[in-house]
Amino acid sequence: MMDVSHGALGGSRPVAGRPGKALSDMSGAGSASGVVTPIDVVIVGDASGLAPPDAWPPSLRVERFADRETALRRLSSNPGAAVVAVHRPPHLDALDLFASLTSRQETLLVLIADIDQSLPVEALERVPIWRIFSHESARRDLPAMLEAELKRRGGSHATQSHVYDQVRLLYDFVLELPRLHSLTDLVHCVVETTAKVLDSRRVSLMLPDDKGERLRVAASIGIPEELARRIEAPVGIPIAGEVFDKKTSVVINDLDQLPDAWERVVHDLEHLVPMVCVCLVGADGRAVGVLNVTSPRSVHRYDQLSLLTARAIADAAAIAIENQLHRKQRDDARDSLIIALSRLAECRDPETGSHLQRLQIYCRLLAQALARTPRHQAVIDAAFIEDLVRSSPLHDIGKVGIDDRILKKPGKHTPEETQAMRRHTIIGGDTLKSLVDQGEHHGFLRMGMEIAYCHHEKWDGTGYPNHLKGEEIPLCARILALADVYDALSVRRVYKQPMPHEKVREMIAQGAGRHFDPDVVAAFLEAEQSFATTAELLADDKAEVADMTVGDVEFEHE
Repeated sequence: MMDVSHGALGGSRPVAGRPGKALSDMSGAGSASGVVTPIDVVIVGDASGLAPPDAWPPSLRVERFADRETALRRLSSNPGAAVVAVHRPPHLDALDLFASLTSRQETLLVLIADIDQSLPVEALERVPIWRIFSHESARRDLPAMLEAELKRRGGSHATQSHVYDQVRLLYDFVLELPRLHSLTDLVHCVVETTAKVLDSRRVSLMLPDDKGERLRVAASIGIPEELARRIEAPVGIPIAGEVFDKKTSVVINDLDQLPDAWERVVHDLEHLVPMVCVCLVGADGRAVGVLNVTSPRSVHRYDQLSLLTARAIADAAAIAIENQLHRKQRDDARDSLIIALSRLAECRDPETGSHLQRLQIYCRLLAQALARTPRHQAVIDAAFIEDLVRSSPLHDIGKVGIDDRILKKPGKHTPEETQAMRRHTIIGGDTLKSLVDQGEHHGFLRMGMEIAYCHHEKWDGTGYPNHLKGEEIPLCARILALADVYDALSVRRVYKQPMPHEKVREMIAQGAGRHFDPDVVAAFLEAEQSFATTAELLADDKAEVADMTVGDVEFEHE
């Protein structure tokens, strides 16, 4: 608990309120004509101990409300007003009132409490209070201090609201960056945020090509797609190419500031000027790209503040893009390793060469269909899908530990051989678990472990190795189980002929609730045409499809 001492306590808040226009001490909400009147200060609760209306500065418009609900209704149309709350439970719990206003970052919160009142520290820490006053100090000092603070923060309410909106957008942008899992999503987020913050119609983000010789548009707003594909800027050539080469920034508001080399581009983009052009510089000091902003909506020129704002976006974007590019390099190396490890099993297994590629496509199709359902949309996001696609080739890595006489046997396995064959799930899962236990907490590796262990489990609990049932089986393994069976049935193997898609569909549909998760089966039926197309395009041969019945193939052979 915290005791309120005599005088004003606390620190300042980062976002401004607004100064007032005229003195007014009103008991109602709005003028007699029904027009909502702007206010600067709202006093809530018993204000009898505060300074009387004629003691408040003429520059402040003040309204008083005895109860919380009326005050909140008034504040709904005056988000810039400062709120002074007299804490006197049970008539008014000021901290509870402030808690309902914490989303209004532009609101100045002032707490007035009796000297002998104790306040919960936890509640105070959750509420961004500007000052805490005793009744005596509030009567003496509050009017002048509020007037000085609002003047210090300055500007009209419209201006302050615009600045707040910009800060909010930039804050949301910085929070969003780490959540983006692809370079495509990232660059589009950058241009969308820039267009909103700088209130501009045209924004483009250019990145260098693989050779680092030319910049090309990676994402844009307000530029026709076909034109954006054709635009390129040689590194070192004004404007974007020179900005990139020199790692600098420019604001151009007049056509005569443009170099002659840009006349053709100006012809293509008639609204190029005014413009802001900013280089994205990574943490290591290397140029990452160029952000171009043109065609402002609400002003005729870009100023220094526009340039500083664009630089702020560019600085955050540069690090995020750099991280994405590094991640892609790591992912490419990782994917190569995964495929290499998976080939160790494939080279000893009579399965076909395109099996892993088809399996990745099938898994993506199933996951994307499931992600559109209310039941799974909270679980299956972009990261889940990418981890699933990357880890799916590891499902049979345990086959490297199976004897060739069993692994390559063309006929049906004996019961003893079947038990030995089934151990590939344990071998593969244990192998990947050893990496996870060493601290490799990458999502794809943990998911690969779950898939290796569980891709032969069945929905009804009759699978192996642990007889898991229903949702005890990890979702990634339930998805891969169907994808693997589809591929096993639809391609030629040493022990069987390929089965037509229609019969594979029938078999999988019959397995819903027994072999397969019914939701995954529903996703398959939604995407089945894409399955059939993939199987055809990536078929290992064009052998004639045999006339088979549903009972001719045993799911567990592998």
